[in-house]
Formats: sequence, structure tokens, C-alpha cells
Amino acid sequence: MRNLGLILLIVIGGLLSSCKDGYNFEKESLQVLSTDLQEKFTDKAWYTSIIIRGQNKTHNKVTVDVTEDPNSLKQEQWTFESGFWEKKSDISLLIQAGAPTDYMFQIGQEIDFATVSQLIEKSIADLKDVENITDLLDVRMVSIKSSPEMNNKEEGILYTISIFNMTDGKSYSYVYHANGNLKNKHI
Repeated sequence: MRNLGLILLIVIGGLLSSCKDGYNFEKESLQVLSTDLQEKFTDKAWYTSIIIRGQNKTHNKVTVDVTEDPNSLKQEQWTFESGFWEKKSDISLLIQAGAPTDYMFQIGQEIDFATVSQLIEKSIADLKDVENITDLLDVRMVSIKSSPEMNNKEEGILYTISIFNMTDGKSYSYVYHANGNLKNKHI
């Protein structure tokens, strides 16, 4: 009977530890997210939005607007939280000019998570070196979105990095174009 209890404990512990805790804003975790998105939605999926929210590198939630068929003008919104993906809604797109893919992006093509990591580091470095902020900083949100008013993907796909100052409660926001050039910052 003791052996059965021990075996059950090991099996249950293994099952619990195999559940994904979630993603954070660290480089390695973002690379895992990139791979997981491509496995969940295929590497041919098209996105208009990928948003990661959280605090203190925990309790993060990922929300994506994605389609496998851009010409259908339909997307699905999915959220990853507490180790599970859940479909939240169906989305209908209205495109007045151009092809649907003109307003979408693919992971590993127009966007990549290595760039996200670099932009997080760049934003934190700017706050410390240029703005002389020495307080404890925490990334709270990363957004990769297509602008509905884009003229081209270089300028129309935007990375937004939001950082929270743990000492004084201020928030800072950096917006970058797809090529990594700073569009604007709010300090």
C-alpha cells in the first residue's frame, strides 16, 4: 500500500510539473513562446496582434488574434493563461484596400521574438542610461500589433514595450517600428 501511495505521488507530481506555468519577458521564455505559437497555430499562421501582459515575471497572459487563412477575413482570438489555451472569440475583418496579408504578420517573417528581447533590453537601458532612472523596473506588457492605418509593414507593425517603476509607480512606454527604430516613447 505504501508503494502504491508513493507511485501515485510521483505520477501526480509529474503531471503537475508538466503543465506550463506560462511565459515571461526573459529572452529564453520569449523564444519558447515563439515556438509554442508556431506549434499551436502552425508556422504559416497570420497574426494582427500578439500581446503579453503580466508582472514580476509571473501571472502572464498571452492574447493573440490569428488566422490560418487570411483571405477568409476571419480570425480567432486565443488567450493563454494558467497553462491552458482558450478560444475567446471569432473576429471578422473589414479590409477596404489591399490584400488581407498587407495588414498581418507572421512569426519569423515580419516579426520575431529575438527582436522583442532586444527592444526590451534597449528600453530598459534607455530608462537607466538616458533618463537616469535607477529604480527597480518591471516589464508589464509587450504588444506586437498591426496598425489599421499602415502604408507599409515596416512602419505599420508596431512593438510596444510597457515598463513599470516598482519604486515610484510610474509607467513608461516605448513604441518601435518593425525594423526596431523608435517611433516614440512616453516617460
